[in-house]
Amino acid sequence: MKFIILGVVLIYPFNILSSAGWIATMTTYYWPLVFFYVAIKPVFYYLNNKKINKKLYFFATLGIIYSANNEQMMIGLFILYTTVIVYMVITKFKIHIYVYIQYFLVIISGIFIMTTPGNSVRKTLEIGTWMPSFVMMNNIDKFQLGYTSTITGLLTIPSVEVILLSILLIIIAFAERKNIFEKILASVPLLICSFFGLPSNIWLKLYPNLDNINKSVTDGTFMYGLIDFSNYFDKNIFVEYIILGIFTLSLFTSIVIMISNRNYKVLGGALFVGGMLSRILMGFSPTIWASGDRTYGFLYGCISIIIIMLMKDFVDSSKSKNKDAIAVAVVLVAFVNILSLSLQIIN
Repeated sequence: MKFIILGVVLIYPFNILSSAGWIATMTTYYWPLVFFYVAIKPVFYYLNNKKINKKLYFFATLGIIYSANNEQMMIGLFILYTTVIVYMVITKFKIHIYVYIQYFLVIISGIFIMTTPGNSVRKTLEIGTWMPSFVMMNNIDKFQLGYTSTITGLLTIPSVEVILLSILLIIIAFAERKNIFEKILASVPLLICSFFGLPSNIWLKLYPNLDNINKSVTDGTFMYGLIDFSNYFDKNIFVEYIILGIFTLSLFTSIVIMISNRNYKVLGGALFVGGMLSRILMGFSPTIWASGDRTYGFLYGCISIIIIMLMKDFVDSSKSKNKDAIAVAVVLVAFVNILSLSLQIIN
């Protein structure tokens, strides 16, 4: 399991951090993610009724202060702790005082971010530089831009994590579950990835008409999202919009269903929603395109934790040698990823 965790961590798409200089992106995006991992560790302990080493309180507090200072991490942490506290209240789970302390620190960080004068000044300047037409968009337009760019990005930007998660859901469904509906549901994300992700060019050669519903939101004509004033009556766009919704809903539902621990189901669902919202709300920023793929960093980090949770379940429950094969496969993919990263740095 330790090799699997190490492998999953090293599968992270580090190449997205090179878009604005390694030092800036590591400090602003990756290290907050690392501290995020540390910050939420007590929550896993509480929900699993495990005792916490007192040193962890110090490091988790440090972690939440550092990570919540990043807007995207703050959103993810807020969603996670709100969900956990509501779940604990509903199930009458004993809530440790430290959970409230962490939640309070997240809220304080959010207030600090929203009231800092420099942020509003920066946003005004960025509108003129990166997207002057941003002032003409209403909140629905901005949400639509963030939503479609996020989901389409997960499908069109090559990501080992999304592919691994989709394959893992199918493996668990067919190896551990008897319900045919759960098997079909778990197959949907990979099926959509196969048609609209990396292998899409193969399908387009076989079925050229699929190109009508395989638009790329990263194309210059789709800078306002899939739906804008120029294609409002294009039925194909709405078909793709529905496909994106099916992909998102099936992925979320499959994650929640395939995690066996009831308490951890809540964490898995909250991590997915928090990670998605952290990227979707980039639609409210005029730098959504200028910031590049690094804005997916926190979402990929949440997916990493979900993969580890699913693999932990599978390793604990599986009696076959499949778990050893999965561990070897993860480590090999991680090795290739680090090799690719090393070559990028050298070149």
